[in-house]
Amino acid sequence: MDFLIAGLGNIGQKYANTRHNIGFMIADALAKEAKIAFRTKQNADLMFWDYKWNGDMRRIHIIKPTTYMNNSGTPLLHWKKKMQIPTQNILVLADDIALPFGQIRTRTKGSAGGHNGLKSVENSLGTNEYNRMRIGVKGDTMPEKMDSHQTQVDYVLGDFTPQEMEQLPLIIAHAVKACLYFPFLGIEKMMNKYNANVLEVKTPPPPPKTAPQAPPQTSQD
Repeated sequence: MDFLIAGLGNIGQKYANTRHNIGFMIADALAKEAKIAFRTKQNADLMFWDYKWNGDMRRIHIIKPTTYMNNSGTPLLHWKKKMQIPTQNILVLADDIALPFGQIRTRTKGSAGGHNGLKSVENSLGTNEYNRMRIGVKGDTMPEKMDSHQTQVDYVLGDFTPQEMEQLPLIIAHAVKACLYFPFLGIEKMMNKYNANVLEVKTPPPPPKTAPQAPPQTSQD
């Protein structure tokens, strides 16, 4: 059974530490966890890696679209079709300026909420019923009134503050754990365990008993 996790963001060092790139950051942390480097897929506008859990039939694909945020859906749909992955087995990772910094909220459907990456995914899939993990980036430096589109753009394309950068590893680690257990828990149980404001969680939930304890094995095909 195949699963697809797509981190949304913008390519290039210019955007590396921006709030809009937290989906990329989580995808990179997933790759680091598995000790695997992303590879670029020619003519597919994406970077990818995939692996199989040791002794398990689940195969997990992680992609980073290289089309910039506004066209994220096109490469996601390409990989979905290429690997014949059902929509319910997809999880999209994206920032959310409506959620407090550190809040993780996964949903199985809903509007794009003005997020151009999610709009592109919805248009490509032809439905808003797909799993998405939204990671809050609404920090203390966010203007009280986001009264224009340009104000929102400037904020999400701004770098995290030094204090936020110190807290990011905790948030990303929580998101990585949720992503890794998504194929084993199912989306509903994963939401119940991992939807939280990470900065307020004193004790992270334990790993599910059904999750493999051995490190992942890379796929050779």
